[in-house]
Amino acid sequence: TMGPPTSDADLDLFAGICALGETNLDFNAAAGTTYYILIGNSGGPTDVIFTESAAAQPPANDTILTATDISALVNPSFQDAAVPFQFATGASGGPTNGCNVGTLSRVYYRYQAPATGTLRVDLDTPTGSAFVIAYTSAIPMATTDADLTVVPEGNCALPGGGIGFNVTAGTTYYILAGNGAETDVDFEFLTATGGTIPSNNLIVNAETVGGGGVQATNVALPLANSNGFDGGNGGQTGCNTGYIPKVYYKFQPIATGQITADLSNPQGLSLLLLYTAADLAADDDNLLTLDPQNACGLYAGGPIVFTVTAGVNYYLVAGSQYGYSDITITPAVGILNVDELTSPTAISMFPNPVQDVLTLDGAQFASAKVMNLNGQVLIDTEFADNADYTVNLTSLAQGIYLVQATDLDGNSTTQRIVKQ
Repeated sequence: TMGPPTSDADLDLFAGICALGETNLDFNAAAGTTYYILIGNSGGPTDVIFTESAAAQPPANDTILTATDISALVNPSFQDAAVPFQFATGASGGPTNGCNVGTLSRVYYRYQAPATGTLRVDLDTPTGSAFVIAYTSAIPMATTDADLTVVPEGNCALPGGGIGFNVTAGTTYYILAGNGAETDVDFEFLTATGGTIPSNNLIVNAETVGGGGVQATNVALPLANSNGFDGGNGGQTGCNTGYIPKVYYKFQPIATGQITADLSNPQGLSLLLLYTAADLAADDDNLLTLDPQNACGLYAGGPIVFTVTAGVNYYLVAGSQYGYSDITITPAVGILNVDELTSPTAISMFPNPVQDVLTLDGAQFASAKVMNLNGQVLIDTEFADNADYTVNLTSLAQGIYLVQATDLDGNSTTQRIVKQ
């Protein structure tokens, strides 16, 4: 900026991103301006190719004042085709309310939601420091980036090629998108008709799985929080679920055993994954680590059986790109809190603690099983008609056991007993 440079300190970064690993750079050059291009390569000799394109035109919506209004265009979908991101201008800082994209080149879209639902925005071919970030506007027609505030689902994490966020009828939103090369920008609105946003669509609101499991009916997965790149809601360690809409469940087994999960109506990109965590108070997805027994991949449907270990903290993440689904989580007997299991009748087991013989009362029983806390059956007793309903425990060592009693109608109840 002050004549021929004598050191790198004399140079100002222009129209580029300060990132390694890039193999090409496009920028909009102004007539009469001198540019310095720094090129490095660690793989040995290579060709360096310069290509000039005369009179390259930046996108018409590369300033907030010229934001494209897509309110009437997204009905329910719209594609802004072949956006020349490489020629977009970068603003000087901002927005600063939750996510400052700095001087990165970007384009702007303005959207006033016609109804409550979810708006999904995707770059067809994300390259370089691609990003899509959504904001609300303090005024109907924003004039500077400082008028914008990032939406709750919009963590400021780059790169990222898409976002899904919940919108409220009548509210004005601004979507900022950036990319390293020309690509299409796709928009799709998913209405909330027929469902509401799930209460456990954020990790901080993960639903605790009790002893009776989970029977969630008609969960509105397309309305769930669907953003996530390297944090927020999707940046898990070992398997980043990205911006697929998802809900969260958490539990800590009191015994080692199996838990079964099922998603009844997987549509589009779907997932059903088990993660571990340091505790059950995770407030960011990057605190979750994929459990090694399940591969990081999409879910095609059908029950999945996970083996869980007593005392370990687990998060189960279920998601689907479209539609509504029933979610079923079924723990084996005694895996979670056996105190939450209900008895069909007033069943009692005594004495408790017990030294040798345990008596069952309150029903006509067909059988009784005694298990350790790992779910292993140690004693399996079948009762004859009019028998005394007792179980001899003298062969067991001192400790805590689970006793499952089944009556003649097939109803079962499980209680925890202490063997002295």
